[in-house]
Amino acid sequence: MPALERFPGNRDSLTNISLKRLLDLFIAIPALLLFLPLGLLIALAIKLEDGGPVFYITRRIGKNGRPMRFYKFRTMVVGADGLKAQLLRFNERQDGPLFKMRNDPRVTGVGRLLRKHSLDEFPQMLNVLQGSMSLVGPRPHLPEEVAAYHDGDYLRLECIPGIVGLPQIVGRNTLGFKDWVGLDLKYRRTWSLVLDLWIIARTLRIVLAPFMRSRGAGF
Repeated sequence: MPALERFPGNRDSLTNISLKRLLDLFIAIPALLLFLPLGLLIALAIKLEDGGPVFYITRRIGKNGRPMRFYKFRTMVVGADGLKAQLLRFNERQDGPLFKMRNDPRVTGVGRLLRKHSLDEFPQMLNVLQGSMSLVGPRPHLPEEVAAYHDGDYLRLECIPGIVGLPQIVGRNTLGFKDWVGLDLKYRRTWSLVLDLWIIARTLRIVLAPFMRSRGAGF
């Protein structure tokens, strides 16, 4: 990751905030239209697997501490949150409130495939259209995760939350809670449209890499 000083911060500029919103809409609207056929197939697969709801909707903490509804394709069994307490001893993240478990038994077969290709996150484009999220920004935390903040950590809530951010491209499955929040605070200090575009480009490279490798192996 290049030094963030390469991206001059200008988050307080009304012009740049407006341009950020235009960038969100410019990408989100066509993406939703293009994704619609695949989204319908995903919804059908989720429904056929166990008959449960297609979407998993949670309450997250958005900009300036305001609660928001957060959308994902459901990747776990119905009632998965109620089973979490039984699995806490297997939590691989011991430095904070985040829960991560390799081979989590609550994940469904369809859910495992969606997670592998990050397709479960795509409904958050609806959040982007609503204006409660941006394409790029700190991921919105759960209330119990926000409760674990130290004083300076609350500054990350000054940013509109995003689908992707610095932690996701640095190492979303390996970072501890402190490092995760620290990268979000760096994003807040150095935000610019150029930085957002760089993060989007890096994210596309990461998401598309498995498809490109498999395509190359076919020749």
